Amino acid sequence: MAIVLAYRAGSDAADEASPSETESSESSESTGLPGAEQIYDPLTTVEGSEYDGELYIFRGYERTYVGAVSAATNWLTAYGSSLDPAYSEQLGAELLVDDGKQTPEDWRDYPLNRREEIGLTATEAVPDGWALSASPVAYQTRNASADRIEVILLTRLVAATPYGSESVNTLLTMDLVWTGTDWADSGNDMGADYTTLKVEVGEEASSEAKELGWKLLTR
Repeated sequence: MAIVLAYRAGSDAADEASPSETESSESSESTGLPGAEQIYDPLTTVEGSEYDGELYIFRGYERTYVGAVSAATNWLTAYGSSLDPAYSEQLGAELLVDDGKQTPEDWRDYPLNRREEIGLTATEAVPDGWALSASPVAYQTRNASADRIEVILLTRLVAATPYGSESVNTLLTMDLVWTGTDWADSGNDMGADYTTLKVEVGEEASSEAKELGWKLLTR
């Protein structure tokens, strides 16, 4: 069972990351976003002020560094775990800004591609025993300012079928912008999917992971 190893929310396009893009950028983060000048390792995510029981996500995150990383973690967990194209489209409709390059319909591609990889058709109901689970374990950020931040999550993706399960580490990314009341996905590509950052991370970050700039997440 093959699983693609890098995803952008709403896209399966993969680009080579340049060496400068794969370096940790925490020390150069703008202080325009409260907390961006600090290094959190591990970072304990927080919940948004409102829970959407239909989409199983939180909204209403604070305009802070921790708030932004927490929002991306919560939303990409839902996005990365989806095998339901209709749900993914609803999620995109809720989280995307109106004037971005992506549309909610673009978010259907992710579950459709994951279905194909594990042997499900595009339209059948997901049978019992089939599931996809995304669990972010570490994070990096890029280009934090008062109104924008790019979040990269090293995520453990587990595909379960009646024939067994397979786990891989993958990258999920989200370019967040501040709307005035909450964070949202800009719908724009981040320019690279940072494939060269993929590394194994356990309960503690390895020396290799630390050198690549990864910091642990706790929830």
